[in-house]
Amino acid sequence: VEGTASLGGNLVPQLYNNQIVSNLIENSIVRQAGAYQFPIQGTNTLNVTTMTRSSAATLVSESASVATSEPTFGTVAFTAYAYKARYKASREVLADSRFDMGGVLTQNFGWQFTQAENSAFATGTGSSQPQGIAYAATAAVSAGSTLALATANGDYIIDLYHSLPYMYRSNAVWFANDQVIKAIRKIKDLSGGAASTGNYLWQSGLQAGQPDLLMGRPIYPLNSMASSGSTSNVLVFADPRFFWVGDFGLGGTEIQQLNELYADTWEIGWTAWRRFDSHLVVSEAAKGLLLR
Repeated sequence: VEGTASLGGNLVPQLYNNQIVSNLIENSIVRQAGAYQFPIQGTNTLNVTTMTRSSAATLVSESASVATSEPTFGTVAFTAYAYKARYKASREVLADSRFDMGGVLTQNFGWQFTQAENSAFATGTGSSQPQGIAYAATAAVSAGSTLALATANGDYIIDLYHSLPYMYRSNAVWFANDQVIKAIRKIKDLSGGAASTGNYLWQSGLQAGQPDLLMGRPIYPLNSMASSGSTSNVLVFADPRFFWVGDFGLGGTEIQQLNELYADTWEIGWTAWRRFDSHLVVSEAAKGLLLR
């Protein structure tokens, strides 16, 4: 009887197929949205010069003097913040497994670093860690709660859209936690009271098959952003060209196989690291919405 171990079940080998089924690997959302990325080599710190332009020229009469109004300059320092991960396995597992464990673990390294990036690029404070776009965005609009977004008539979204200077809007994108995106999708036409249609205001996206466009601009689910609370932006409208990501060293993940370190216990290790930093280099290029 195969169902009973002592009556024959132990005679039937357990077989595994040649495929591992795992959850999908998430993208690095801010990189995907169009953040400016550049490699940095030969140093652990790179200073980027920023400039704030002068005010408008002054209308003056003939021979009249005019006050000076030079542009102002600043710097943003990109620092090599290191993110690391390590694995260890017995040589027996590697010899007897029907899977390419090196390939499996390498893929998992990518997953780990993607998760770290999505957190850092969203809510990092910029102090001893990368700066995230939700943290750096200037809070321009306040709503009462996530529920307020769903029961409002869309004014908060329109206010946030127009809080971003017009020259950035044509390339701007939205970032929000999925819970906030869901609340925005539920905004309905309730302006007419009992006579209102109750239709969702996000109709163009739902009907045209493009639900990832909000007011004509792409929206990206960045679930490491806050979805509640009064101190963190829950919705950001920003031009990603001015959110810079600096990749130090080889510009990717460096993986080293540790054959000797664990040799006395007949094991093999793998270690991986990636060094990067991120900053919003033009403050007016990102605006956010708070719930308070």
